[in-house]
Amino acid sequence: MKLALAAHHWSERHQVAAVVAAAGAMIVVLWLLVLGPLNLKRRELEREIASMRNQLAEKDFLVGEEVLRDRQRAEIERGHRWLEEWNETIRRLALMEPVRDQGDLRVGHIDFKVALYDARFRMTRKARSLGIQLPPTLGMQEAVPSGEDARKLLYQLRALEKLTDLALDLQVGAIRQLEPLPPIRHSVPDGEGVFLEEYPVRILFEADIEKLREWLRASLQPGRSFALRRIRVDGVPKGAPSILRVTAVMSGLIFPAEAADLIGRTEERVLYTEPMGH
Repeated sequence: MKLALAAHHWSERHQVAAVVAAAGAMIVVLWLLVLGPLNLKRRELEREIASMRNQLAEKDFLVGEEVLRDRQRAEIERGHRWLEEWNETIRRLALMEPVRDQGDLRVGHIDFKVALYDARFRMTRKARSLGIQLPPTLGMQEAVPSGEDARKLLYQLRALEKLTDLALDLQVGAIRQLEPLPPIRHSVPDGEGVFLEEYPVRILFEADIEKLREWLRASLQPGRSFALRRIRVDGVPKGAPSILRVTAVMSGLIFPAEAADLIGRTEERVLYTEPMGH
């Protein structure tokens, strides 16, 4: 009787052990086949999320909307300051206001010829009153080829005229040569538009050292500012020791486009977009 009960008792223990072993085996199999790959996938997704969060943080995509708006306003204010500085630079350095070729205001060859005649007459009379010699044609010909840009010729004439006026106002010696050179255009970095045009003029005149200094200082004044590209100073052969022969290339500066047109809009704009997640 006792042996039968013992045998029955051990069989129940064996059954429990077998159930426990089977459950453990099922857990191991479940971990290896299901939970293990899911955990690997979870860790991979966590790494991707962390990497994406770092990228967004580097580009300031995780900051609040108010912070972004404050930064936007600061950039707009900085743009306005730069625009004011640029306009002040134009005011100081521009040789003349740009000519807008629009509609009936387009510059023609007749306009240039009339302006050339007026400039020659005025400067010749002024030079005679001061006893200063000028080249007979002022370095520009009346004949204009049919395909020539009259606007360019007008700018060249204005640069030549202003530079000659500068030399006459300072009463330097004889002006031996005047020659407008081809214009030089400077484009914005992306190549969209020209922000500066140079109209260089070669001038050869005679002056003493004090007149040369006055001439260089005066060429920096607003309204008749010139960029000095090249200068050479020689003594006059068989002349007075104090007289110098000055050969210089001076550029009159024209700013053909408005700064706002080159840099685009700077005012704050409100854009409405659909909600997005990350």
